Amino acid sequence: MDELVIIGGGISSLIPAIELSSKYHITIFDKKRKNDILARRILVAGNGRCNFFNEKLLNSDNYDVFYLHKLKDFFFNREDFPNAFFHYLTDKLSFSYYKEGDLYYPFFNRSESIYNFLISKIDSHISVNFNDVIKIDRIKKEVTYIANEKKSVKPYDKIIFAPGGFSYDREVDYSLLDSLRIPYRPFSPSLVPIKVREKTFSLKNQRLRGNCSLLVKGKIIYSEEGEVLFKEDGLSGIVIMNLSLYINELIKDGYNKDEISIQIDFSRYQGFKLISDLSAYPKFLIEYLKKNKIKNSKLLFHFQDFYPFKDSQVSYGGINIELLNHNFSSKEDKNLYAIGEVLDVNLPCGGYNIGSTLIESYIVMRDLWKK
Repeated sequence: MDELVIIGGGISSLIPAIELSSKYHITIFDKKRKNDILARRILVAGNGRCNFFNEKLLNSDNYDVFYLHKLKDFFFNREDFPNAFFHYLTDKLSFSYYKEGDLYYPFFNRSESIYNFLISKIDSHISVNFNDVIKIDRIKKEVTYIANEKKSVKPYDKIIFAPGGFSYDREVDYSLLDSLRIPYRPFSPSLVPIKVREKTFSLKNQRLRGNCSLLVKGKIIYSEEGEVLFKEDGLSGIVIMNLSLYINELIKDGYNKDEISIQIDFSRYQGFKLISDLSAYPKFLIEYLKKNKIKNSKLLFHFQDFYPFKDSQVSYGGINIELLNHNFSSKEDKNLYAIGEVLDVNLPCGGYNIGSTLIESYIVMRDLWKK
């Protein structure tokens, strides 16, 4: 049998590992860490609930927004892959789930449910190697890694490159990506809290719901309702993390940080309108409004920077998806597949990132099964 090497032990490695062990000798490489377990980030996804999919991924009409349009041709070009994957997960593998709005969760509302379920499906004969890969030679078709402080080499016939980005607990190191000799956009933190120029120390740990808008040169370009969590020197919360994706896009397009600001209008939320006077306001808000001489219901904050990678949920940047065929193989090297966070595809919170990664891994699995 041919040798299939998978670089990265995240969720994107699981579907190929589950389905291809009868066709390939499979070796999964993941970084050496204190606790050597595959796909450990599933366990912390969605604050331990793991919203693993979003309903909007199932309909091609939803892919015209900037963060999904790059995937539209890949997911719907040859067949309806999102729905095919979902039927594979729920019908063939018999995974149980429930749904809240557009979000899909494991039936027991716990990340460990989907984690244990997928891990249990992996063939015990698959080799899992918890050692750092330092180089991929596409000419020799070899992977170089460090084992017991010595260099070792693993040959391959096919390789899936899915090391993830630099978010959460990963070190910033481009050497492995550089060894592929494939163009990529340098990473920056995304789905991440943001630092602002205004002093927010007095608001620390307070929460405020409202309509949050992203402004460029004082003009609103995007708005989303949600709850903001104030930090010592910035803003957090799902709505702010989603805004960080748009801010990354603005910076990529050449806008200066000084031109970007965030407005929180706390007078409207989910169709309800604030009509009470200051007597109904929480104390922290009254004090902040008075101190900063704000006489309306809109708080304005000027973007300064992102929080570091360790505070981010994903990384923004990666391999240009236009360099890949519709099966996620490289146009330069048909034996190399790239999927997951290492791609320059950047999605908001709400099941999009895990969901799209699972669809990508399903497409690659299907393609490798035919070969």
